[in-house]
Amino acid sequence: QECRLSRESRRSQPSSYRATTADVDYLENQCAREKRPSSCGYDEYEAQDTGYADIQVTARNAEECGEMCDQTSAFNCRSYTFFLSSGACRLSGDDNISAGPAAVVSRQGADYYQRSPCIDRKYPHPLLHVTSTQDHHTITYRRLAPGQRQGDRPLVRKG
Repeated sequence: QECRLSRESRRSQPSSYRATTADVDYLENQCAREKRPSSCGYDEYEAQDTGYADIQVTARNAEECGEMCDQTSAFNCRSYTFFLSSGACRLSGDDNISAGPAAVVSRQGADYYQRSPCIDRKYPHPLLHVTSTQDHHTITYRRLAPGQRQGDRPLVRKG
């Protein structure tokens, strides 16, 4: 038997994760809390569900369900499904990265939410600027002027 430990996960280094044979198990640390800026939200998938959850609670609306996902200490909650008709709120440590995209299936009356990719605003990219709202993300790319290298100060042309 061989055991390999890594500081990385399929979220921090997705290109390093490879599906493998049935005799290999991949386990993620659910004890270490993931630190996420409050500006990171959820992507909504209307009329869809994963069909399972780690915890099921009751919520008044999808926003309250999301707050429960954010606040749970039982595991790293990465997704939730809210059922408007019953108020059922299913919290899960999985998302379509860990469970696979086929895990999310069509289900009337259910709305599935999973954490959206979060851009680290602490270390901004010199050529990209990202602004986000609840409805969309806008990415502005600043092209380099001819002869300018990344890291150079922007060229300002005067009239």
